[in-house]
Amino acid sequence: MKKSKLLTKKILIPAGLIFVVLIGLSYAANRTIVADRLAEMTYREEYGSKGTSDGQFVISFTPGENNQKIASLGGFAGGFYDLPVAEVPHEYEGMPIVAVDEQAFSEFLNLQKVVLPQTIETIGSRAFAICPALKEVYIPASVVSISEDAFDESPNVTLYVEKGSYAEKFAAEHEMTYEFYMPEPLADVPEEEKLQAVYDQHYQEKFMYDIIYDYTGTPLCAVTVWNAMSDDKNLEIPNQIDGVDVRAIDAEAFAKYGNLDTIVMPETLESVGRVAFHDNGGLQKVYFHEGVSYIAYDAFEGASQVTICAPKNSYAHHYAVEHGMNFEEWYGG
Repeated sequence: MKKSKLLTKKILIPAGLIFVVLIGLSYAANRTIVADRLAEMTYREEYGSKGTSDGQFVISFTPGENNQKIASLGGFAGGFYDLPVAEVPHEYEGMPIVAVDEQAFSEFLNLQKVVLPQTIETIGSRAFAICPALKEVYIPASVVSISEDAFDESPNVTLYVEKGSYAEKFAAEHEMTYEFYMPEPLADVPEEEKLQAVYDQHYQEKFMYDIIYDYTGTPLCAVTVWNAMSDDKNLEIPNQIDGVDVRAIDAEAFAKYGNLDTIVMPETLESVGRVAFHDNGGLQKVYFHEGVSYIAYDAFEGASQVTICAPKNSYAHHYAVEHGMNFEEWYGG
């Protein structure tokens, strides 16, 4: 009997110690996880990407010397609204923008022109890759490094460079077309005068929209998401919302929503984003005016039953023919 109790005691003491140690380790691990998460949150708050006030660009940050942040261009948000021109700002909240991050402008199929400021020093991997419409990229003499694959699959681009610059040598070595230019002096815009974009606004419970600004400072309204709960069968999008021209239909704006029969686009419309009507089985007709100048190649993917109605010989007409879609001649009214 005594041996049994002693054996039990010998087993329980180490077991108890192990339990205490496990609790201690668990507590320590939890504290470490919490500390790590807090550190991550603090880092993200300090160095997380931020958008410019006009809605055109995403700025990313990395730690520099003496706890100073280094700002770079993380992406061209205006490309998601199919803006054809990008003039990159030279600073963000007083910090110079010194780099173009990898893939910052890649796969924007309607992008035609990019102007970089004289603060940029490096251009990252595939920064301008797969941009078939890109024709002009202005690179100042401040740039001292360009990734070998920065312009992959963008065959129509001409580099505008300063004479004797690194960019000129890069263009010559890579047998790219280039021309000389002189950049304009940098100009600061006071914070209180910077344009302010707005997002996720509701239009009569029919759809949501954003308002951003293009490189000229002109506001642009983009339809972003159709309200699938709407009872409308026939939608006519107005030319203006809040006094701003409706110039874009965002990517996936009407994708997979089968409750609409027809959509009449505004006269002010310029572009239609990727898979905008993807897999929309109920949609029968979409009406375009003369002014539309860009429709993404896959805008009607999975919606081949749609008839495009537009003026003869308009961009929309040629798009319908090129993509084997039904077409009806229509001139508004």
